[in-house]
Parts: sequence; structure tokens; C-alpha cells
Amino acid sequence: LVPELFVWGELADTEALFSPWQRCSHCTRLGASIPCRSPGCPRLYHFPCATASGSFLSMKTLQLLCPEHSEGAAYLGEKS
Repeated sequence: LVPELFVWGELADTEALFSPWQRCSHCTRLGASIPCRSPGCPRLYHFPCATASGSFLSMKTLQLLCPEHSEGAAYLGEKS
């Protein structure tokens, strides 16, 4: 059996799918599916871990920036 694959939000640079065997950058457990949207950043999170890590989460655009890249939050395209 092939494990189910998950994607959270749109992927900017690649069409890679994040899956249950990806490690979370915060807790290091498997199943991380939310990528940092900063180009080239390898960080992935579970939803609760993204919040706990201090990442910027946009519920409007379904995008995340890790704590290292959260200064770019104004550029995620949040428009009303």
C-alpha cells in the first residue's frame, strides 16, 4: 500500500507532495505536511507545531512562513 499524500495550500516552486513520512521541523515527529513558503526553505510542520513554533500562518491564503522567514509575511499576497 502507498501511504496517502497530503498538500496544504499551493506549492510555489515545485509540485512535490508532502507526505506522512516527512519530519516536522518543530517536534521532529513524522507526518509534517505544511511547508514554509520561503523559496528554498526545507522546513515542514504539523498544524499545531507551526503555531507552537511561532511561524506565521495565513488562514486567508493557506500559507506559512517559518520563524526564520516570518518577516516576509507582508509579501504572501493577503488581499481582502
